[in-house]
Order: sequence, then C-alpha cells, then structure tokens
Amino acid sequence: MKHFFYLVLFMLCMVTSCKVAYVPNTVNVPLFDDSGQIRLSGDTKGNFQFATSLDPHVGVMVNALLRQDGNDTDPVNGKGSFFEAGVGAFSGGDRWVTWETYVGAGIGKTKFVDNGKSFDTRGARFFFQPSIGIHHSIFEIAATGRLVGGRYSGYNTTYTTQELINNNLADIDKHTWLFAEPALTARIGYRWVKLQLQVGKAFKLTDKPLAFEENFSSIGLIFDFGRTYSF
Repeated sequence: MKHFFYLVLFMLCMVTSCKVAYVPNTVNVPLFDDSGQIRLSGDTKGNFQFATSLDPHVGVMVNALLRQDGNDTDPVNGKGSFFEAGVGAFSGGDRWVTWETYVGAGIGKTKFVDNGKSFDTRGARFFFQPSIGIHHSIFEIAATGRLVGGRYSGYNTTYTTQELINNNLADIDKHTWLFAEPALTARIGYRWVKLQLQVGKAFKLTDKPLAFEENFSSIGLIFDFGRTYSF
C-alpha cells in the first residue's frame, strides 16, 4: 500500500510543469441527489472546491486553484491562481445513477521565471460540464466531458520574440482557446468523508501553439454534508 501511495505522488509530480500558460483545474463533480446538500473538497494540487444544491434539481459551485511550482529562489519556478463559479442542474431522486450539467466562468493569472527571464499573463474562461455518475455510501465514480473556452488579456515578459515562439507563448492574447477536457473521478470512503482520485486530459481544439498541461490529475478529500444515505 505504501509503494502504491508513493507511485501516485510520483505520477502527480510528473504532470506538473512551471512554464505553461494554461493549467486545467480539478473538475468539481458534486453528484447531488436532493436539496440542502453541501460538498467541500481539496487536493494536493491546490484545488479548493465548494458546491451546494439550492433545490432538488439546481446546484451552484465555486472553485479555486492556488498553485506554486518550486521556490522563488529556484532558477525555474512558477505560480498562479484561478477562481470560477458555476450553476447547473442535476437529475435528483433516490437512485444510484445521476446526471448533472454545470456552466460557469472564471478569471485567473499565472507567472513564471525561467533562468532570469519572466512571463506573466491574466485571462478569463467559461466552461460547460456534463457528468454522469454513481454515488453510494462507500464509493462513487463519475465521467465528465468538460468544454472550456478562454481568452488572455495580454502579457508581460522579458522573453525575446523568438523565445516566445520557441516556448509556444507568442500571441496567446490574439486567439480564443478551446479545450475538450474529459475526466474520470473515483471516490472511496464512508458516507460523509471520501478519498477522491481524478485523472483527465486536455485536448486543445484551437489550431495554434500554446504552452499548456495536457494531463491533469489529483488526489484529495471530499466532505459530504446534508445527504441522507439509504444504502
């Protein structure tokens, strides 16, 4: 079991990169089935997520990503933050299988240092996120197909023009960036506290070069309040 835990941590570190303009955040998948429910989660990548169901079929969510790769004294390091909110609908009812769809938008910024050179930018994005899943008192599993579109509002850099081109960062503020981001989420625990594992992949749909993380994954905890378990 200990070797498996170290393997998971190694895999999470392998998909981390400092010199990127876009990092997919962990997908928030509440899997509500009634009103008055709350889900809180956090993971090792700096994702913090909240969701609540306002009535038997409507939910809202707020997501934050606070990330730092390396220390400020490292020759290559980066940091960024992202905040978004969304609203959606879910099937509800006393059943194992449930579906949900959320839409929302957010803003973020990223900055990194590369051996004396620097790059920072800000941007905004929207998302459309349908999911189907199974929830149980012991385990949950869900498949999500997230569609993301975003724009950058300019950037500041000490890279030369050729260095921007070499690092896939040139003219990123002149395009609308579209991504398809399918993800699989699995949870195991008991009722109100579960271990959450998620893996996903970002497919860039815009036919222009961009430095981004293609693979994303996370391991963390999710807390479930207000749900009545009958099984």
